[in-house]
Amino acid sequence: MENIMLITSGNQDVISNRYSIVKSLYVEEVGRYLRDYQTVIDFIQQGINNGISNIGLVLNNKVYDSIVQILYNGGLYGLVKVWILPEFYFDKAELKIEQDFLFIDDYNKPRLESFQVHLTDMCNLNCKGCGHFSNIAKEPRSLELGKYRDDLQQLRSMFWGVERIYLLGGEPLLYQNISEVIKQTRQIFPDSEIHITTNGLLLPKMEDNFFDVVNMTKSHIEISMYPKTYENREEISNVLEKHDLVNTTIIWGRVVFTKKMLKRKHKTPQKSFDNCYNRKNACYFLQDGKLAKCPMMLLIDIFDKEYGIRRECKKEYIDLYKDKIDGWKALELLNRPSEMCSYCAETPQEFEWDIKSDNDAKAEDWFVEE
Repeated sequence: MENIMLITSGNQDVISNRYSIVKSLYVEEVGRYLRDYQTVIDFIQQGINNGISNIGLVLNNKVYDSIVQILYNGGLYGLVKVWILPEFYFDKAELKIEQDFLFIDDYNKPRLESFQVHLTDMCNLNCKGCGHFSNIAKEPRSLELGKYRDDLQQLRSMFWGVERIYLLGGEPLLYQNISEVIKQTRQIFPDSEIHITTNGLLLPKMEDNFFDVVNMTKSHIEISMYPKTYENREEISNVLEKHDLVNTTIIWGRVVFTKKMLKRKHKTPQKSFDNCYNRKNACYFLQDGKLAKCPMMLLIDIFDKEYGIRRECKKEYIDLYKDKIDGWKALELLNRPSEMCSYCAETPQEFEWDIKSDNDAKAEDWFVEE
């Protein structure tokens, strides 16, 4: 690449060192939180006037989407090429990054904020009222690697990137091929933050290769602090320290469990949709070639089969292969309420965490008290 202007919220000198491989380098410090977006536009316009043809955004995933949209709205699209350089790729030791990790933005496709992937129904806790119904899954299912890779490639054809991808379950560490899932996810979505959401109890039993893959792919281990996790916190912390994991989040506070399912449909699905946790956090759900608004859309069959429930509504989702739609249309469908939202309460109810396997679980564990 002959010339590039880097716009970064990081340290100017460090960024310069990291990009020593670029022949002609222009670095501009924008400010940590990039509040002044007009400054960004001014920098880019100045670069264009000086013959700059490439703009590199060295930002965290939550910030640079806004900048990209401003470039598009400001009429600068077509005058420069925009390259995406996620901060999580920077090696703190080497202070540089290989040129292969530059990602060009595609204005013809939207960007997906996030999605979840359910690796397995199996779990080592079997929590009461599990949102993925893992504790009552009679025949636990697991992700098929080949299908998963196909699904990721199909999503890639619809969206130019994904901000965050969550790998969970059940308990994701019980999935035998989790390291391969992480590698495939990183290969197809190199610009995404990969989060492995776990109760952490199995971390001391994981092989070294798992931790090597987590570090190599810059993935993020996210540990929920269940009571049993807290009891084993010292052993878990020692393992994390031993493997020098760069990206780890431990949610030390009490894990809050909520239930929101209604026995009967209500007439205001829009209110439930507006208040939905999954909607506010864009937790779309990917499973077997289908992309849904939330996990319930694709996993509710486990609950209905267990308790003999027949729902008088269709379960809306996007079939990535049969529905001939682009990413823009997909986002439109994902961001409006469906008939299934009529079975969710406007306000979820909290309950105390407990273990309930399929032998002693009951439907009331999920139903809101009306």
